[in-house]
Amino acid sequence: RSSVSGSAAAEVDLVDVDGRPLVTASATYDAGVRGGGALTEPDHNLAASVTGSWRIWDFGKRAARRAAARAGVTVSQVALTQTERALLQQVELAYAQVLGTGAQAQVQTATLVAEQRHLADAEQLVIAGTRTAIDVAQARARLASARVAQLQADNAVALARAALERALGAALPPATTFPTGWPPALA
Repeated sequence: RSSVSGSAAAEVDLVDVDGRPLVTASATYDAGVRGGGALTEPDHNLAASVTGSWRIWDFGKRAARRAAARAGVTVSQVALTQTERALLQQVELAYAQVLGTGAQAQVQTATLVAEQRHLADAEQLVIAGTRTAIDVAQARARLASARVAQLQADNAVALARAALERALGAALPPATTFPTGWPPALA
């Protein structure tokens, strides 16, 4: 944050440079041979100049440029604040996604356990003769569907964790737990 504000603030300082005196110095040296002379008669030329200027009055241009540069500082700070808010929102949404997919995975786990019990019960009822084999086949189909739903829920949790890591810009330790008290419940 300070580097962005610092560079924008430096632009304000650059505006004031135009109001300071400016001194320019230059020097040249030429060596050669005169047009009709022998090689032993070298020609040497030395030139030096110093120029100075100082803007006394610019009809308010510098003040206007300074005001514009200060406004640029404010704009860069506001833009940075908006960027920070957007990043925080991405992290919060990714965290909420992790919580939501985690809760769905828990529901799918409970459903899988229930379907396993239903299959065991159906098999016992077929052995007892009170149910037909079709009931066992239906229980096996429901169990298979529950396993697929469990895999999909686990994949959704892994994708949500990856999205959270991307939003954070860092990898999460594998044993990271996510408290479910966030966000607070609405009244």
